[in-house]
Amino acid sequence: MTIAVSSSASPKPSRVPEYDLARVVSIACVVLIHVIAPFVAPETAQRGGIGPMGLLSRELRFAVPMFVLITGALLWSRPFGGAADWRTFFTRRFTTVLLPYAAWSVLFVAVGQLLGIKPLLGIGSFLQQLLVGATWYHLYFVPPIVGVYVLTPLVGRACRAHPVMVAVTAIAIGVVVPPLLTDLGWRSEPVWMLVAWVAAYVPYAALGALYASERENGRTILARSWPVVLAVALAARAWLTFDPGGITWRHGVFLADIAVNALPSLAVLAGLAALLRRRPGLEGRIAPWAVCVFGVYLGHPMLLLGLEGIARLAGMWPAPLALWVMVVWPTVVLVSFAAVRFASRWSRVWWLHGVPPRRRRDIIRRGSGL
Repeated sequence: MTIAVSSSASPKPSRVPEYDLARVVSIACVVLIHVIAPFVAPETAQRGGIGPMGLLSRELRFAVPMFVLITGALLWSRPFGGAADWRTFFTRRFTTVLLPYAAWSVLFVAVGQLLGIKPLLGIGSFLQQLLVGATWYHLYFVPPIVGVYVLTPLVGRACRAHPVMVAVTAIAIGVVVPPLLTDLGWRSEPVWMLVAWVAAYVPYAALGALYASERENGRTILARSWPVVLAVALAARAWLTFDPGGITWRHGVFLADIAVNALPSLAVLAGLAALLRRRPGLEGRIAPWAVCVFGVYLGHPMLLLGLEGIARLAGMWPAPLALWVMVVWPTVVLVSFAAVRFASRWSRVWWLHGVPPRRRRDIIRRGSGL
């Protein structure tokens, strides 16, 4: 879900296989979160607390910040050239992110109107929802990512010179700004809601830039300790899930949330890097699928909605949980990837998945940065 634009003073960047593989792993986790979502609330109500599905959903939540972390690794750590590079960068962002986002927002709103599950209150309401990603449940993530893109010219040079300092500053922003906006009563306003979302995600972009800086300097973060870090981070998330009042300091809650998202993301990146070192043959097979991830993210809830509707019509809802996890989840993942990869061959529908055909061919043939 990120492009990296080369500067005129540096060679065209190559794809980073572990980032590509992390995208694919993360989107599979995101789809699983959405697949099991209908089973989480009833389970909580019946058992009087978080059950296995609720815990699984919470454990997988690092998958969304993982995308921001990769974005920071690719953008905030990379040198850009002059104004021409920035024009190219923002033009590509508009065409490959904002247009598909707007198109899918319209589609989801239309489906919501048709099914009577999300009534449209007017054009003004739609534009406000578009600004904060509220047109459908999963689209909240896109506006903050665009905010990270907008910040790239401001923080990129500082990230390259002082990545640790920028990471610490970004974490402080993520800990202080969202609760401050809530205290001021501003988060009900769409613009300030967006500011709060961006502030909550910038720590992951800065940590991604730090990871990339260490990687480029030949230092492999968590190369051997990633299994321990992953286990500890997931255990900490489980503790926070079952004992949400365990941290009494308000800002500490936000700091803990950043930790239990960032540490699993970094550990997974390190683990995937280790896997690719052992299986170098995987590198060339990943890129054609990695470029489909944004399209999968945008469109998979539509397929999931259709399958749920079929189950209801067949009198199979609520469906057996095992069937939904073992059959529906891999089906949605595989069909979504296949559909996006097939659609990416057709020039007239590139705005639905964000990969123009010429760009797709360039990525697959030469392995250029996306």
